[in-house]
Amino acid sequence: MMRVLAGLLALSVAAPALAQMPEDACYAMRLTPHDLAQQPERGVQALYVHFVALRDFEESSKGPWRHLRISAVMADQGQGARDGAVGATLTQVAECRTGDMLCWAYDNTSFLTVQVRSAQVLELRTDDFVVADFGESMMASNLAETIGQESVYTLFRLNDGPCPVE
Repeated sequence: MMRVLAGLLALSVAAPALAQMPEDACYAMRLTPHDLAQQPERGVQALYVHFVALRDFEESSKGPWRHLRISAVMADQGQGARDGAVGATLTQVAECRTGDMLCWAYDNTSFLTVQVRSAQVLELRTDDFVVADFGESMMASNLAETIGQESVYTLFRLNDGPCPVE
């Protein structure tokens, strides 16, 4: 019995710690024309995700929740072309549970998950997440290249605080 407990303890110490959702950080994916040419289905040229910082009064009440501001600069291919959003910067605000890192928006009809790989790298995964121009044209597109099929975006940390595109 002691050997089993010692083995379990050794495994739990050796296992990597679950990465936590960042706070007040900006992550980005920016593709060059060459990158886009290699991925003709990819309709997002740049993607920025700002993990919004909690203010003092939110620390106690917010609990296991965070907000993300997402900005997507649409490419002239893939879903950018399909949805008539070429060159547009489309946005969304998502609410996320920090435990399972599931995020939702757009009247709870759009979902994505955040997988934190390290303090510098994270992935967004979605099969249906709407981004839009909510103020002027109401133009909209989807981060999923094909709705119902998972699209994965790898983002790298840019800075602390807001992203340059929001």
